[in-house]
Amino acid sequence: YEEMLTQTVLQALEDSVPPDWPIELAVEGEMGKSLFTYPASWLKLVLRAKSRGKLHNLHVGISANYENARGQVKPNESQQQAMNELIEASDFVGISCYAKVSLPPTVDDFTKTVNHFTGEFAEVGCSIPKDKPLRFTEIGIGGGGFDKDWKLSVPSPSVEGMTRAAFFGTDDTSKNPWAKAEFREFRQQWHRAALEFLQTQPADWQVTSAWLWSFGSWDVHGFEAPAFRDEKIVEMISQHNLDIKRNTRR
Repeated sequence: YEEMLTQTVLQALEDSVPPDWPIELAVEGEMGKSLFTYPASWLKLVLRAKSRGKLHNLHVGISANYENARGQVKPNESQQQAMNELIEASDFVGISCYAKVSLPPTVDDFTKTVNHFTGEFAEVGCSIPKDKPLRFTEIGIGGGGFDKDWKLSVPSPSVEGMTRAAFFGTDDTSKNPWAKAEFREFRQQWHRAALEFLQTQPADWQVTSAWLWSFGSWDVHGFEAPAFRDEKIVEMISQHNLDIKRNTRR
């Protein structure tokens, strides 16, 4: 894994960007079972990535899913100690954020997502310090959803069905969930709540950056398939980023 993925990515970056270019690298994603089962191995990987020395503004972290973050692993004493060392060594802890939300979505939905995620670490003695930066290493909503029997489909059978299934979507434009006006409105509400959360930072942990999942029906910019683009959301994100830049300069 390290040879094929992280070392390859780092080598490509070292060959293509200035040494002081800001880079954030999560060494894995929704792999909580591996993370909590082999924390000592992941710690070595993180330390090796950080010690290469060619990228002077490199931040290396770990990441897990927004729920079932541990993959149901209950670490033993040795794993617990190594996991705490891994958290300490990581520059950030990332959340793959497909938040379950209210109707309409609220800022508090994203606060609850952060609290649930960090709580899963804490309940096995691996608390994430409150001064450790968090990231939304991916965030988006795909337009799929549950029916009354909890069967998933794209498009969702209803707006209500989407509230707990942001992780589900499609790259098939013939199944575009955003062709329906009420679904587009919900998508905009979901992103508006996420952006307000990022702007106001109401959680005990600071989520200092968020990265869009720019694929298929999650992709609000429609990079590969313009049919999935949403101009209102693109404008909201652009304005949010401009506001952040202005506030940072002050």
